[in-house]
Amino acid sequence: MNIDLREWKIEDAPDLAAAINNKKVLDNLRDGIPYPYTEKDAKEFITAMRSADKNAQYAVLKPPTIRPLDKDDVISAMELVLRIFMEFEAPEYAEEGVAEFQAFIEPSTITSKMESGEFLLWGAFYQERVVGIIAIKPSLHISLMFVDKQYHRRGIARRLFDTVLNCRNVINGHDRVTVNSSPYAVNVYRRLGFQPTGTEQTINGLRFTPMEYTL
Repeated sequence: MNIDLREWKIEDAPDLAAAINNKKVLDNLRDGIPYPYTEKDAKEFITAMRSADKNAQYAVLKPPTIRPLDKDDVISAMELVLRIFMEFEAPEYAEEGVAEFQAFIEPSTITSKMESGEFLLWGAFYQERVVGIIAIKPSLHISLMFVDKQYHRRGIARRLFDTVLNCRNVINGHDRVTVNSSPYAVNVYRRLGFQPTGTEQTINGLRFTPMEYTL
């Protein structure tokens, strides 16, 4: 079989979209890839690759530092959450849902939940810049998991989730992790091993699918 390696061409977009929309391919890619993956997504990726520094498209990246968030991290972490939510998830929600979510992540509210033990939070950091967060209740319900779009497809969601699973004092006594996934994140959670436990619901304007991960 003859194989030629060449740079991406914009005409490759239909083939790229078709390949990534194959479930067997998608399930072996890293988190953050949209599904369905459209030709528009493929064209944006190819355009970014064609304009990237030719001496830098490939690199060995150090893994992010994962550590518990402290109160000083909350404002920047919630700014990250809001930015990603508004770009990727808010378009799926009514105004009521957007307002509900904004109130939910208000920094003073998050800090209060941390101090009371209602939320346990970890962040992924590159050079002390937060690029991803996970918030989980002691009942092992994920309340938030967001990754900066510039760091998608680097396995950060997986590392954050694995950090939770490796905290034996957190998962002790539980047999499952639950989440109410936004429409955008359903396939991310599927790739982490979650399965739906019901159909999509809407409460206070927020659309979600209940899912769970069996320990």
